[in-house]
Amino acid sequence: MLKIGFYELKNNIWINILICIQLVIVFVLAIATSSIIVYHYKYYNNFRDYFESDGYLYNLDSFYLNDNNLIATDSKDIEKLLSNADVVASYEPVVNYYDNNGDRLEFVSMAYDREIIDRHTPELSEGIWLNSISEDADYIEAVISQNNYNIKVGDTIFMNNIFYEYPEKLIKIKIVGVLEDNARIVGYTKNTYRNSRDYSDIYCDYSLDNEEIPMLIMSEESIKCYHEQYEVEAFVKGWVFVTFSDNITETQIIQNEKILGNYAQIITKEDLEEIAIKSQVRLREKLIAIFPIFIGVFVLTIISSLCSGAVSVKKQMKNYAIYSICGMPWQRSASISVIATSILAIISFIISIVCIFIITTINKVTTINLGIVQLAVCVGVALIYCMISALLPSLIINGTSIKEILRNNE
Repeated sequence: MLKIGFYELKNNIWINILICIQLVIVFVLAIATSSIIVYHYKYYNNFRDYFESDGYLYNLDSFYLNDNNLIATDSKDIEKLLSNADVVASYEPVVNYYDNNGDRLEFVSMAYDREIIDRHTPELSEGIWLNSISEDADYIEAVISQNNYNIKVGDTIFMNNIFYEYPEKLIKIKIVGVLEDNARIVGYTKNTYRNSRDYSDIYCDYSLDNEEIPMLIMSEESIKCYHEQYEVEAFVKGWVFVTFSDNITETQIIQNEKILGNYAQIITKEDLEEIAIKSQVRLREKLIAIFPIFIGVFVLTIISSLCSGAVSVKKQMKNYAIYSICGMPWQRSASISVIATSILAIISFIISIVCIFIITTINKVTTINLGIVQLAVCVGVALIYCMISALLPSLIINGTSIKEILRNNE
């Protein structure tokens, strides 16, 4: 049957090439559309459990632990002041940076709690994202943006306390990854400062051309390991998630808000529930904008493919009638069309993957990619096409006898 299916494809080669082109368009469109949807949902899902919790998202300039102006360097210190609350924070390292020759390097630097690092991996041009710290390591891992210093993966730079002079108490920093230009990171920069309205506002696309100064990203836990020996610090600054436990009381919430209001230098404050609602509205708007376009093109292309398929089946009816005369059951003869259609769908899908690979190679910043969701959508499209195509022989025959088929195709 498989061999006959290939024969039928070859027998109507030009029509099948046309159908193949049309199916490739559908598959590429399906992959592109689902990729855009997955792209936006991915950034929401990174912090979905936070957004859908009770609590607040703060944009802090700093947090003072007491009236003596001791600035917080660990989110756990803030947690100790609050009741039934978890805190996850971003940080600004208060350090100087140097190259191997002792020359000062100018960086914008950020550090994250492990929870943020594990939830979001920005796009990298080379290397890896930040790993968990190793007790045996004598260096801090960091990821750097595109830069004019020509610093790349494997290079080493140094840092020390901002109040020290080179080469006093230098800490080694090993570059393990390089961000792509316009990579999406958690945080904000001088050119992307804004209030938080929905999930997308906690991210910014970091570009050296826009920011002028390279970005260096580290983990807070790695800096903390060297705090006592080298007196380096990273102050809580930027986005801070404060989520409340389920058993928190209204009195405790009020007390927590009072503590945060008294000791935090708050730039913005947003209710996490409000962010979740606004985020879901934004995602629905994107879905509503994209989905009708896909459905419209999908329907038109499928109809066109099926019309071409109907012409192909019509030309093959004489062969099916001959197969039946030779003893092959009619339903089994008609299944040859299903096999041929399935082969054509598989070939079209393979070609569409090649097209996607070419697109992503040429444009590395595109949101189009091939994942489980995209594959599932393509399988669904292929099944719909094959199921409809399977009905074509029966619809075309519609009670016509073998004798009439042979007479009509003389």
